[in-house]
Amino acid sequence: MGFSIGYFICGFIACAIGLIIGCTWTTHLFAGKYLVGELRVDRSDEDGPFCFMALKSDCGDFISMDYIMLKVKREDFLPRK
Repeated sequence: MGFSIGYFICGFIACAIGLIIGCTWTTHLFAGKYLVGELRVDRSDEDGPFCFMALKSDCGDFISMDYIMLKVKREDFLPRK
């Protein structure tokens, strides 16, 4: 039984496909369970960046949770001159 490059390539492709499917499924699963809102970052002010947290309408759902996720959105509210 010798080393075959064909088996190595097939195994590598199968691992890559499994990794992609696993990462996509895990991200979808955790985002649906732990995502509770957005963290908006405004860098338009000269004083520095400001952060605003916008939560979903059901704020009481995540009080008992140990971990939550926030989606980060970079938005400039004031136009720069």
